[in-house]
Formats: sequence, C-alpha cells, structure tokens
Amino acid sequence: MKKSNHNLRVGVFGHGKSTHLTENMLGWVRDFGESIALNKAILYTGGGGGLMLAARQGCLKEGGSVVSVNPEMGLSQEEVDANFLGHVLTTGQGKLGRVHLLTQSIDIGFAFGGGAGTLLEIIACYLLAKPVLVVDGFQKKSDPQLLNLLNGIEEKIIEGHKIWSGTIDGKDTAQVFPVHVCQYPTKPADVFSIGKSIHNLCEDKRHDMQ
Repeated sequence: MKKSNHNLRVGVFGHGKSTHLTENMLGWVRDFGESIALNKAILYTGGGGGLMLAARQGCLKEGGSVVSVNPEMGLSQEEVDANFLGHVLTTGQGKLGRVHLLTQSIDIGFAFGGGAGTLLEIIACYLLAKPVLVVDGFQKKSDPQLLNLLNGIEEKIIEGHKIWSGTIDGKDTAQVFPVHVCQYPTKPADVFSIGKSIHNLCEDKRHDMQ
C-alpha cells in the first residue's frame, strides 16, 4: 500500500446553517472534527456556520489545523463572531466558484446531510477523482438521496462496517473513484477510520493507473 508523505487533507461538506441540525447532530460533527485533529489530518471546510462551524470547533479544540475556503472577499459578521475559522482563504468566487477550490485542495471528502450544495461538492469530488464518503441518514429531511443516483452499487465491509459504493454515471469509470456511503449513526471516529481506509485504497488504484 502506497503511503502519503503529507498530512491527510479532509474536506467536510454539509449544512451551513445550524437551524437545519439538532444539537445531537452538531455534537456528532464536533466529535468528528476532534477525530480529524487527533489523527493529525487537516480540516478543510467552506467557512460559514452550521455543520462546518461544528467541525472546525471540534478540530481546533484538539489543536488541529483548519483551512476555511470562504466564498466571499471578506468575512461575514457571523464568521467573525464565531471565531473558529483557522486559516482563511477569501476567494471572492461565490458559493459555486468556491466548490472547485475546496474540492481540488483535499485528499478525501466527507458529506453529512446537506442539500443541493452538498450534492454539488460530492459530484465535484467524483469528477476530480477524489474519494468521498457520504454518511446517509444524517439529516433525513434534506439528505441528498445518493443511493438512488448511484450505478452499479456494491456492498462491502470496511473497518467492520457495511459500506455501499457506486458510480455517478457509467462512463469513464476507470478514471474516477466510486462514491462510498455508510449509515448514520456510525461513530465519528469510525467514520474517519473508514474514510482513511477508502483513501488508502484509492491511492493504490491511482498509483496503478499512473
């Protein structure tokens, strides 16, 4: 297995507003942020509040590194007040332009609930051949129904957990990695371990393709 020589760069995708999330969900994401720091990985988010803020809070609490890829030229008052941004990249690219910069910068993405914007980030990872793990059922009212969109779904066991994987379309599958899906409420630390294993498997495949 080919080992990476840099700290794993982890993208977290999901709701930017806490009104869509319960305190239990936010606590789960804070714990996931802690797992990122404890594994000496680097957290990348899109800035803003909600789920992304919770992930940053957890990561920074454990002394981790955070990069916020902000869509605007400056910071909103909400972001300034929250004071949990880490290193900030103010892109001025807007929500859509920011997606490419965020997904291009990471090694693996994790998606928790969210809506159309999160689905866009998942698809961007797929097109950029970046592995992505989706936690299905995290926010049932607005979760992208990803399993309904995937082709050639396979079931497998990774780190002792049942995982589903499939491609978004049926073409060029040799040049992309399948999207992986696990079920909430898998523990945050376990989700990170699953994602790390998926990343390693994809790196082996990437090495074979070169």
